[in-house]
Amino acid sequence: MPEELRTIVYVCPVDHRGTSVFVKGWLGNTGEKPKTPIVFAQDLGSSAQDLTNTAQQFGRRGFNAYTYEMRLKRSDHSQSRLAFEELASDLLQVVAWIKHRESGKRPIVVGQGLGALVAVYFAQGHSKFAAGLVFSAPLFFLAKKLSPFRRFLLRTLTRTAPSINTPSIVASLQDIDAQSVGKISISLTQEILIAISRAPKLFMRISLPTLLICPSRDKLCRYEPIKRLMSKHKNESLISLLTIDVDEHNLLTGRHSDDVCATIINWLENRP
Repeated sequence: MPEELRTIVYVCPVDHRGTSVFVKGWLGNTGEKPKTPIVFAQDLGSSAQDLTNTAQQFGRRGFNAYTYEMRLKRSDHSQSRLAFEELASDLLQVVAWIKHRESGKRPIVVGQGLGALVAVYFAQGHSKFAAGLVFSAPLFFLAKKLSPFRRFLLRTLTRTAPSINTPSIVASLQDIDAQSVGKISISLTQEILIAISRAPKLFMRISLPTLLICPSRDKLCRYEPIKRLMSKHKNESLISLLTIDVDEHNLLTGRHSDDVCATIINWLENRP
């Protein structure tokens, strides 16, 4: 087990307009047979920095582990023009760079919450770039839907003032984490809610080995519909679901992160 991890940083271009995202890697591969690299996609309200300890755990187990910073916190009003599909496209560019750097070895994409939602969009048509997927507390089904009034308010404000931060009246803890949503533009909140509504259909198209880790008492998301979808999935043999009896949403960075990381590593070593 390597004790000292080499680190690298890279500014990864993601489009033709000069947009880039910051990527950091902790390199633990030292053996003759390199392990599958890992890339982590953050949750709403968190940053790549929050995943440092998790990435380092994988590095110390001999993996090359990478994080990247999503375009969620920029204050230049670019959020008001950001389509959700662009977040998935950004992930594709990061994965493609990692695959190139790893001499063609495809990475596993691990998404936490919103990161899992981005990953399921990424997987559509781009499965050849990844070796598998891990969805930690995936943001596919909200615990409670927006009321008709708040849906109307959201649509109206998105049209008239797309750059404003999302007001608390639109998103509460029962819908999406109000504290996190309040820091992004209302148009991006609308994009995320639309993406969530489409996620179940996209999940049914997954053709990669996939692990879902779901906290049974999550207050933001519900997972019973995912279990029903799995029974109808044409690639059910590739998909594993683990339910953890905790009330914590941020599994990769919270109190149970050590156990969750051990679970993912075990799956990596025995995946389909």
